[in-house]
Amino acid sequence: MDPIASLRDKLAALPDAVYLQRQAAAVDELPSEAAMAGARGTSLGAPRRIEASHAGTWWALVLNARTPSREAAVPWHTHAMVVAVDVDRGTVLAGPALPPRAGKIPDRTDTEGQPPPNGATSPPPLGSPGGIAPSPEASSAGLAWLDVPSLLGLPRRNARLAVRVIDFDQPSNVVVVERLVDAAPLAMTSAAEAATLAKHLRRVTQSGQALPSFQRGVDTPALPGPGVAFTLARRGSSLPLHAAVRVELAAPMVVEPSRPAESPPPAAVVRAALLVLRKNVPRPYVLPIEVPVWSDHPLSLGTPIEAAFAVDLAAFAPAGAAEPGAQVYLLAGRHLAGPRVVPH
Repeated sequence: MDPIASLRDKLAALPDAVYLQRQAAAVDELPSEAAMAGARGTSLGAPRRIEASHAGTWWALVLNARTPSREAAVPWHTHAMVVAVDVDRGTVLAGPALPPRAGKIPDRTDTEGQPPPNGATSPPPLGSPGGIAPSPEASSAGLAWLDVPSLLGLPRRNARLAVRVIDFDQPSNVVVVERLVDAAPLAMTSAAEAATLAKHLRRVTQSGQALPSFQRGVDTPALPGPGVAFTLARRGSSLPLHAAVRVELAAPMVVEPSRPAESPPPAAVVRAALLVLRKNVPRPYVLPIEVPVWSDHPLSLGTPIEAAFAVDLAAFAPAGAAEPGAQVYLLAGRHLAGPRVVPH
């Protein structure tokens, strides 16, 4: 079995108590095991279910294995981003997994004597227990505990969160964390909000420009099943991006019934986000997308719902974000596509 797949299986097999109580003794041997196996990449573990009775924070554990040349080209402490997608509401939050002073793998001098910030702990320096010194181009490995709610400012509410750590062009596995707080049902999208969105999108799509578009076109990628997909190209100064999304319909996507109107609101709103990561820039760019979906029949919760959109990434992203070489991801629900590199 691939070493990274084996490590991910071991993290997934740990009981939730390891992550809720940060039981370091249960995982101390994993970095040595990863380095000896020659693993390369990022593995993530997190609790699968957090009951309402748990009042404190919860932790994810990231295990990163890399070579010296990878660390020189893509420093871990600069490029590691933690990303959480609210599977039902569609919101996407992202931020540095190791904020300033959290250290990096594998340089001892960057971590020695520096206390970790709130929300993250440093991977062990090489040569210390839990770290292993590499020979040239051998893998080194280390662990970091991530206080995900603090790092991302997560609201304390019922949610299913698809959590990942993305190391620039290398995403980890995904862990879906179910957070229970109370018995309150998830709210639907209001008809007024959906009507306002539809009106805005009609205005921007009637500007005479080909993009943006919020319906399937000839360049929309095919989706054989649940998931997300997108294409990205360069045409002069433009970066046309065509995307397709197929996710499980959840209550927050459904638009509340409304009185008959001249322009009826959509039946649902599918939410996704583009994530843009730049080399040596320790911040992610999260670009939310809302796509209205009309239907001539009632929608059923839990069934697949499809949406498509196309944007000019050069115009849609903040100035300087979509630079050549930047990595672009598409996230919706528990699904991820990418990275695709912004072309020159």
